Amino acid sequence: MQDVDTAAVQNVLEHVPGKPASGHEQQWRALVDAYLPVVPGRSGWRYRPPQRAHPAQGWKLHVSATLPNAITVFQRCAPLLVERGVAFKSVKTLNILGRLNSAIPFGFSQIGKFITVYPRDANEAVELAELLDQATHGLGAPAVPFDRQYRPGSAVYFRYGAFGHEEMETEDGTRVSALRTPAGELVPDMREPGKAIPEWVQSPFAAIVETAAPPTPLQTRFLCYEAFMQRGKGGVYRAVDIQPSPARLCVVKEGRRHGETNWHGLDGRTFVEREEAFLRAMDGLPFGPPAVIDAFCIGEHRYLVMEHIDGEPLLQACADPQKKVALDVALAYAAGVACLVAQLHAAGWVWRDLKPANLLVDRDGRLRPVDFEGALGVHDTSDTPWGTPSYMPPEAKRGAFAGSHLREDLYGLGATIHQLLTSWLMHRDEADPAAQASAEQRPAVGTLRKGVPVPVRQLVAQLMDADPLRRPSAAAAADLLALYGRASLPVPVPATRDSALVRRVRDKMWKDVQEMLLDEPVLGED
Repeated sequence: MQDVDTAAVQNVLEHVPGKPASGHEQQWRALVDAYLPVVPGRSGWRYRPPQRAHPAQGWKLHVSATLPNAITVFQRCAPLLVERGVAFKSVKTLNILGRLNSAIPFGFSQIGKFITVYPRDANEAVELAELLDQATHGLGAPAVPFDRQYRPGSAVYFRYGAFGHEEMETEDGTRVSALRTPAGELVPDMREPGKAIPEWVQSPFAAIVETAAPPTPLQTRFLCYEAFMQRGKGGVYRAVDIQPSPARLCVVKEGRRHGETNWHGLDGRTFVEREEAFLRAMDGLPFGPPAVIDAFCIGEHRYLVMEHIDGEPLLQACADPQKKVALDVALAYAAGVACLVAQLHAAGWVWRDLKPANLLVDRDGRLRPVDFEGALGVHDTSDTPWGTPSYMPPEAKRGAFAGSHLREDLYGLGATIHQLLTSWLMHRDEADPAAQASAEQRPAVGTLRKGVPVPVRQLVAQLMDADPLRRPSAAAAADLLALYGRASLPVPVPATRDSALVRRVRDKMWKDVQEMLLDEPVLGED
């Protein structure tokens, strides 16, 4: 294989025009073209094969990175790996790194796996781990779940795992990557807590000596027992607050330092701190955001403890096009959402993450909003796109932004009402993991459901207009829909089983993701 022309690479890196994200992608393409020549099939990875044959399993090293420092990390690590003739891989695009670090859609175990290194034996693994640790010293990075960290604060992680394609079938019929024990038995290569080093393998790495730390509020007061969600920026957990009598349920939201760090350097901790500020400012207002119970730091991470809302998300009422909710109920939900958004705007805030999944109906029939990490003041501006693609307007996905974000909420209101009325399967807008939604992909309300009043159909179309200036205000939408409002809304009933259509769309998305993630070449000799 040809040596890497580092001078040519550097020339490209120093002459890349364009916006920050697009410029970084061009820089990244120059680097991977030079260092990682193998691009298998539909894989999201690029590879450099070894100069000598590799074993079928062994010690894997993962070098973690954030979007802003990924190019620096790669520039420091790739040359020393090439010099030693070791196989390694990294992402095809930085967009894929962002998705890996979010855990969506590739899974929680993939967070932080920016560079994967395949040492040929234990001695080489230890040597490379030290060199890579020195090369990345001082660069912040997300933790790699279920791996062992090389040392406290390091961006280097390790685990013992399969290098090849050997698989086995589990009891439930799932095929998983497999390892062979010294006796030749196949066992699952599991990405789970405590499974980084199999019991029958002796670690060559020095053990980290952990010092005793004082108990945290998560050990003494707020006892988490169920995860609503886990992703790169942090988890959301149902917990019990044992301080009051009687004890009460609460929700604990975690903001991880370096978790899902964006191009502006904002991470999970930043977003949780932003939500905390919003909730404290909105305490007691009529649209009903959850109350703050407590907030604290553990290490570098921030934890926000909030009121537990006993209810069900509106998404339960509109997630399946073959099980539409009754029209009068859908219109009542739409009226409630419009009224809530109008109240939020009147209070001087923009939500930026309006969607059925973030709207709960509590047991009293009251609509309650959640998830305000992206919230801004009505007159504030941010260059950071925020929200879920299917509910985001075209202008929110174009990078730099000027003026108020209020009209993003208006588009989200239209998309939410559209889904409440039609149960349009939003996954259809996001079938390609690299794609973003567009209004053109979503059929008009009248083509998906008969009987919807003409003024309501027109309102949805206006709210989702590509021209932000043509979208009516939330107050105007609330006035039009007030006729359909109810003092108490029915609590959505969770589906016992998804329809065949939902399963087909979900399974296709998962298959596409797995092909991107798992399409790997055999580590043969160069």
